[in-house]
Amino acid sequence: MPVQTTPYQTAQDALNIAIEASNDGGGPSGMTGNVLNVTSNAQVLPTFQDNWIYLQDRLISCGCDEFNYTKPVYNLGASASLNPSVNMELTYNGYFNGVVWTGPNITAPLWDSGTTYTQQMTVTFGNTYYVALPNSSTNLNQEPDTATTFWAPFNNIGPCLPANLTKPLEVWERQAGNNFWVPMVQAPDSFNRFTLTERFGTWIFEDDRMILPPCSQANDIKIKFLGRKPPIITWNSPIMVGGAARALAFLALTDLAGGRGGPMADSYKNKAEEAINQILNRTVRKMAYSSFVRLPFRGTRNRGRRSGV
Repeated sequence: MPVQTTPYQTAQDALNIAIEASNDGGGPSGMTGNVLNVTSNAQVLPTFQDNWIYLQDRLISCGCDEFNYTKPVYNLGASASLNPSVNMELTYNGYFNGVVWTGPNITAPLWDSGTTYTQQMTVTFGNTYYVALPNSSTNLNQEPDTATTFWAPFNNIGPCLPANLTKPLEVWERQAGNNFWVPMVQAPDSFNRFTLTERFGTWIFEDDRMILPPCSQANDIKIKFLGRKPPIITWNSPIMVGGAARALAFLALTDLAGGRGGPMADSYKNKAEEAINQILNRTVRKMAYSSFVRLPFRGTRNRGRRSGV
């Protein structure tokens, strides 16, 4: 039976590279003092975690294509507001439909009989979410499950932005459940919409929110974006960029050696830069290959010549 393998190294592999490269505890040419002992030095794992984030940001800023993602976000519901100037929002926590928030990370406080609630405020009562109706007056102590003129139940299940998204590049949309994607346009600063339409059409991303104009039907969107890899949690966590363990090891060594005033910090930094460049070279080679155009075998042969000449 074939053995399933993975192209990714782990944080433990990066630690092993760091120990070998620094000869940690092995003499004056190494990092004397057993600095990389994860049992006695609680800062080793946080150093690798921080440098893993830094390494990803370096690679993203240099155009490394291993951080490009395309993911759909399904069923962004129609606007619950009739006001075309009330925008909708998609965040990491959930989705705002113009009246209420829904989503996997949306919560609401427990209903309290001593609290005065006003329109569009949300509460939890009896394991159900309730929202104060837009046209209701202030309410002091009406229980949400019986005061139907003031409270309306809603389902908190809804969409949200991909958790690893750092910056959207392109966005497409379609009617929910359809198969035809239509490109959307990034708006420069604001929307000018006077009526509700079936599609979003445009989008804005600011303050970690995707802002969308209101629409009259449920739509799906598809986002192409720059995103980070999973973080390092334990030493068994995968480093999900091929060949990145060496770069991570030398970045961590640069911090640990530099913090102690070690003379090897500059050498480790140079080796980290070399390892980073090796990763970036893969993207450069791919771009060079994609722009290569093979000359046709025919078309210019014998052009302007007679057969046999």
